[in-house]
Parts: sequence; C-alpha cells; structure tokens
Amino acid sequence: MESIIKELELIERIEKLCDSFHSVGQIEELTGCDYEYIMKVSSTNTYKNKLKAQLLEIENQKLVLSKAEGSKIINRQSSIKNNQSSIEINPTFKQLIPPLTAEEYRTLEQNILSEGIRDPLCIWNGVILDGHNRYAIAQKHNLTFDVQEMNFADENEAKIWMIKNQFGRRNISKYTRIELALELKPMIAQEAKKNQGARTDLLQNLAKSPIDTRKEIAKIAGLSPEVVRQVQQIIEHAPQHIKEQLRRNELSIFGAYKDLKRKNKRNSIKTTTPEMPEGLYSVIYADPPWKYDFSETKARKVENHYPTMELHEIKNLQIPAAPDAVLFLWATAPKLPEALEVMNAWGFQYKTSAAWDKQKIGNGYWFRGQHELLLVGVKGDFSPPLENNRPSSLHSEPRRQHSRKPDYYYQMIEQMIPAARYLELFARRQHSDKWAIYANQTTT
Repeated sequence: MESIIKELELIERIEKLCDSFHSVGQIEELTGCDYEYIMKVSSTNTYKNKLKAQLLEIENQKLVLSKAEGSKIINRQSSIKNNQSSIEINPTFKQLIPPLTAEEYRTLEQNILSEGIRDPLCIWNGVILDGHNRYAIAQKHNLTFDVQEMNFADENEAKIWMIKNQFGRRNISKYTRIELALELKPMIAQEAKKNQGARTDLLQNLAKSPIDTRKEIAKIAGLSPEVVRQVQQIIEHAPQHIKEQLRRNELSIFGAYKDLKRKNKRNSIKTTTPEMPEGLYSVIYADPPWKYDFSETKARKVENHYPTMELHEIKNLQIPAAPDAVLFLWATAPKLPEALEVMNAWGFQYKTSAAWDKQKIGNGYWFRGQHELLLVGVKGDFSPPLENNRPSSLHSEPRRQHSRKPDYYYQMIEQMIPAARYLELFARRQHSDKWAIYANQTTT
C-alpha cells in the first residue's frame, strides 16, 4: 500500500509539472524518471486509475476488517430484484456522477448482458451512491444485482465519498475532477473545523485554520491551485459547449481559459466613435487600427488589444487638416498599399518614410518583421523641416505593449516642425497638452 501511495504522489508531481509547462527534459531532471515512464503517466490516466483502484480496494478491505475501531462501511451482499421499491435515486447525488457517453453506455450494457452485474451497487439509507447506470440497465432488462450498504453520518459524508470514489474509478478529465472537487467547497471549512468524529479518512490532511479553500480543492483534485482558479473562471463565464468539450477531454483547460480571457478583453474595449477635435491642424500623426484578414493564432489577433476598422472606414474619416499640412502615418509592411490609399483619401501626397527598428523579431510569412514604417505625406504648400531639424530615418528602440509606438516620435515631430498645431489620430492616451487627440483605443 505504501509503495502505491508513493507512486501516486510521483505521478501527481509529474502532472503538476506538465500543467506548469515544464519540458520533458526538465521533468526527467526534477523527478529522476525516464522519458518512457513520464509519457506513460502523463498521456493517459489509465495507469494512474489502475493504481488508485488497487489502493481503493485495499482501503475498503481495511475498513471492512476494522469494525472494532468504528468502521463505517458494512458489507451485506444480497441478491435484490431490480423492482425493489426500497432503492431510491437522489437527484443531488446523481448529478455528482459524470455521465457516460452514448457509446460508453452501450458498451456497459453489452458487458452486463453478457456477464451480469459483477460489481455491487453502493447504497446508503436506501439511496444509490454508486451504480446509477448499472441500476438503470438492471431495471430495463429485469436483472438481479448485489448491494454494498454504506454507513455515513450525514449527506455531506456521502457526497465526499462519492466524489473521491469517482476519482479512483473513472477516466475523467481534469476539468471534471475539479468540477467534482468544487462540490466539496462548502463542506471543507465545516469538516476542517470539526477535528473530531468519524470518517477522518475522507478529507485527510486539511489545514485546520486558516483554510485556503482553493489549495484544499487543488489537493483533493490532484491539480495545482492555478488550474483550479482557471476552471472556476471557466465555470462562471464560459458557454456550455466549451464546458462540454472540456468534460470530453476535447479541449485543454489552459486553452479554454486563454480564449475566455481574450474574449473578456475584447468585450472591455470601447467601440463608440469619438468626435473629432475642433479646429484645423497642420501636423497629423496617425496610427490606424488596421484590420488584418488573418493571424497565425487567436492570441495574435489585433482585436484582442483594440477595436479595428475596415479600410473604407479609415479612408472616409473627415480629417481636420489645415490647407497646408503634413501627415505622419504608421504602417506595417503588409499594410503599405492600404496606407498609401488612406494617405491619398485624406488629401496628402506621399513624400518619404522612416523606420522604427523594434529590436525584437516578430512573425511573418516572407520575412519575420522587426520594423514598422512611418510614412510622410504633405498637403498644400507645406515645406520640409530645416536641415538642422532633420533626424535620421532609422530609430531603434525595443517595442513595448502591442502597437504602442515609442514616445521618441512625439519629440522628433515637435523638433522637425516646432510651434505647430498637433493632432494625433487613434491615440491610446494624451501625450501632452501640445497634442489634441482623436482616440478609439482606450479600454474600459
């Protein structure tokens, strides 16, 4: 028994390292296990469930043999007809049992019809705790079955046993494990405060005071507190079809949580159209919220950071430019043709460009982008800056938040064209009192 417990503890440690995104090499180094063993225990729950089943069998045997010490389980094997009226189904208990898929149910039914109901139904006060599907099949086909009567102090103890019993017997997803463990949340404080009485084996090792509920739930589920926190957010905010995918192991908890965070961030972004500031401006500085047709991953979608605009919407903006004005227009390399269209639609003629070296390589399908272009266009009779005020066309500075441009460019423009009326379009924030802003990238 001790060796099984130690191996289960080792497997749980490996799973937590996997949840924390450690590489297999790091896990090998931290645990001393070889690659084959790590892959065996992390890729499927079959081996772990086999160990747990062995441990559960040993524990049950010990409980049966310990009547003198106040054992709570009494075995009474008896053949009972499926129409026995004393057996009841409690909906509260039944909802704690993860439902079988249609295929799993058919397989169970076929096995029972060919081999009979080999495992006894677990009953407490005439109510089924374990064996709901077997009982339904027995009723359908008029089969007999054995029962194992359980003895618990109250309904809470019965629920605790049911949940821990599922952990040992079913190949359930990590999401479902936490869902079940969270059912114990209102009981944990109550059980921890008792510090006496029967069934101390059910919630062993709970901190007596103070109680960190999330840590206790994580301990019961065999996962990390951070994963429990993510599941709590998913339960509260994610749509039902996402939860069903998680229960079927078709989606990872981390992936579902990240998608939920991105959705919440998009929903927090203001989409109201602000008013253009009054008056005319001789210097226009713009960083349009270009809409990209595709992105490599959901995480890289521009809409995760600020609301985008269609090209025609940007082109149709009525820019309060003075008759003689200059436009500084940001564009990524893929958006160069659209940027030139926008410049022309706003009444400016392209003159030249500068580049910002972000000092960090990005993504791309031809080149992995590391620079962004600042196009310059003029309107009317606008003269170039004096020679002493002309900066280098290349500025190198590490990128910061998504799409945020270096503050250097405000200073550069003010030096190139001093004592002007400055307007920044699509601003994230007001740089200084010198600059008027038209902003649609702020968040709530």
